[in-house]
Amino acid sequence: MPSTTLFSVLGPVEAPGIRAGKPLAVLAVLLVHANAWVRAETLIAATWPEQDVPASANANLKTYVWQLRKALPQQRIERAAGCYRLRVEPGELDVDQVEQLAATARHAVEGDDPRTAVAALTDALGLWRGQPFGGWDVEALRGASARFGALRSELRAVLAEAHTALGDHDEAAAVWQALIDDDPFAETHWARWVAALTGAGRHADALAVHDRARAVLRAELGVEPGPELRAAHRTALREVRAARQDLPRDLPDFTGRAAEVDRLEAFATRTGDVAVISGVAGAGKSALAVHVAHRLAPCYPDAVLYLDLRELTAAAALEHLLQAVGCAVPADLASRAAQWRAELAGRRVLLVLDNATGARQVRPLLPGVPGCLVLVTTRVRTPVVDGAHRLVLGPLPEAGALFRTLCDDWRGTPEPGAVAEVVRLCGGLPGALRAAADRLHSRPMWTVGKLAARLAAGTARIAELSPAAEQLETACRELSPAARRVLAAPAAGLTEGDLVVLEDLLDLGLVTQTSADRFTPHPLIRELVHAVPSSRPARVA
Repeated sequence: MPSTTLFSVLGPVEAPGIRAGKPLAVLAVLLVHANAWVRAETLIAATWPEQDVPASANANLKTYVWQLRKALPQQRIERAAGCYRLRVEPGELDVDQVEQLAATARHAVEGDDPRTAVAALTDALGLWRGQPFGGWDVEALRGASARFGALRSELRAVLAEAHTALGDHDEAAAVWQALIDDDPFAETHWARWVAALTGAGRHADALAVHDRARAVLRAELGVEPGPELRAAHRTALREVRAARQDLPRDLPDFTGRAAEVDRLEAFATRTGDVAVISGVAGAGKSALAVHVAHRLAPCYPDAVLYLDLRELTAAAALEHLLQAVGCAVPADLASRAAQWRAELAGRRVLLVLDNATGARQVRPLLPGVPGCLVLVTTRVRTPVVDGAHRLVLGPLPEAGALFRTLCDDWRGTPEPGAVAEVVRLCGGLPGALRAAADRLHSRPMWTVGKLAARLAAGTARIAELSPAAEQLETACRELSPAARRVLAAPAAGLTEGDLVVLEDLLDLGLVTQTSADRFTPHPLIRELVHAVPSSRPARVA
């Protein structure tokens, strides 16, 4: 506190030598009206605010004034008929110091000198030691208490803006938070708090504060956020989404599927919405979706998000997505889905949902209005999203070219027949071809012909293609005894009732349909049925 300060009212009232309660009450009222005459009746009412005024009040008041005169220097208190006046020199009251520092700060702000403003305002606000007058609630002090409280709020707001001008967004956010603690209905302060958190890069905090503000305004005032708070919210959302692009790496040797790529890009350009890519494990569904997403990403500036749905419930998936865009996560599934749709509304977002297991898992994750593109990959061929654009991947037509690329060409070029045999034994699946190429790279002395011979050796194929086989094992373990029997049986031994089972296997992507009543399992599927035990117990008749 500056050395010239003699009286303090920005907290418990303080003056030299004054300790007793009632003399301090008299001093407080005199300080509110410094250098002005105050009627004795006003001083008496402030001294006994919650009790009947005693008959000795005037005599007691004279005693309190005498005590003040004795404690204060230079005969500060004067008396006239029924009135008293306290003489206070400029700068002797802590409020005077605050106003001088505030003037310095305002002049610095006008002169584009926020550093000086911060220093002056920090000193000024440091003079507050609590509630003005120690929180005394008496009529004579209420006006001054409110005025000093408003001054403090004004200075804190100016301090926050000065911190922002210096780029000290965290400091600004702390000041705005303190202001909200004092006045939770000040919408402008909420908006500036959100903006400061956004400036500090604390996007999730900014969005959470916006949600708190909206809840307070709705519950307590029955109003929606105004223009400034909405604008701060939009800025926070843009910052979050501009920073969020979490696609997996695009395969540098992605080969083929040109027709499918063109089809998906044309669909996105024409109508957007949802495209479902289905097919057997290893067909390259994920690779295609990620490849197309990378190509389309510039068209979706608000966010490009990837989520592997394997082993995720819809609720868990929504928790991940809401956190990814910096949103608070409601407790129940319906509220999460509604919050997610609200966040996507009016945005351009590309969402890749990989390895979906069914409609129940996917539906809550979809946008509610146009403008976004969702690419879903799944092994099942039953409708995962009603009305979606559907694309079924079979064997890769350019499988030979892919395998030669994976083999760095030189090993495959001299053996075109062996390359064709590897492609046949892998069923044209990119996943199996990549596993075969990896196996070849791990055996530098092998030729492609040697690899083809190994793959042709019955169940040895599973060992050679273990990465690709692992993708199919889980599905094979879950097959019913009837489905395993149908997959293992020769086509000539199937009954008409087995066609129903084959239709189910077609929906699971474990067989392909070559004609209306003819189905063909992938070679690896047939071998896995023999090699992998079932996890489902057989029924006992």
